[in-house]
Amino acid sequence: MASIILMIACAPPQTDTADAGFDGPFPVSLDPPINTLDVPLDKVLRITFSDHLSAASFSSQKFSLNSNVITKWIMAYYNPVTHQAVIWPAGKMWPYSEWHLDINDGLLGLDGKRVKPGTVTSFRTGEQAEDNQPYQHVNFNAQIKPLFESRCASCHFGPSDNAIAGLSLDSTKNIRTNLISTRSKGWPKWDLISPAHPGKSYLLYKIIGDKRISGLPMPRILSDNKKAKPLSTEEQELFANWIASGAAFFDSDPDQQ
Repeated sequence: MASIILMIACAPPQTDTADAGFDGPFPVSLDPPINTLDVPLDKVLRITFSDHLSAASFSSQKFSLNSNVITKWIMAYYNPVTHQAVIWPAGKMWPYSEWHLDINDGLLGLDGKRVKPGTVTSFRTGEQAEDNQPYQHVNFNAQIKPLFESRCASCHFGPSDNAIAGLSLDSTKNIRTNLISTRSKGWPKWDLISPAHPGKSYLLYKIIGDKRISGLPMPRILSDNKKAKPLSTEEQELFANWIASGAAFFDSDPDQQ
């Protein structure tokens, strides 16, 4: 069984007739790995894919967490920075039990290609929980606002009518007004930031520099017309975690008044 699961989980889809329709992203790493023992009862499960998943197709219903004939209710979101489906049980799993995580039919890649369904990992729980969290909680004022100020506001400043792309990001008020639940011009069916949904937030794909974005990655240029340094993976992850936790702002910021 383990070798079969491993083949499904960590190799590209096969090209025979039975698998010809499943040519979408495939799992390249798993957490926990196959046959891991003593897994925490509140373990956050992560599947890293070879390419981006489709936000329109992604939901917790595209995955199943099973122990024998019992299916555990789960929650999930997609992190485009890491290409990860992040999945966690609603309530602790049972101790000393064998669990299987499945991909269900209907999950698609960003290009509309089908992800192969099947069991991707199996593991056995121990007896302890470890307060696993699906994302890092991020403070907007301390961690996110400084990134907007240092990496975005030099181009996106002033009245929106004059700012690049009509997008002013030089204050908390403008960030909240112009980004949160605001439709993107590059991908018109997407929001720039969709709170709690990093995988549905076009801003992340712009700062990642995905090949399918409209225009150039952000940040774009410096004042002397040199190419700007991309955000580091750690900075991109801050944005992803901030969005996953609801893209929250805090009343203590006077710019919100």
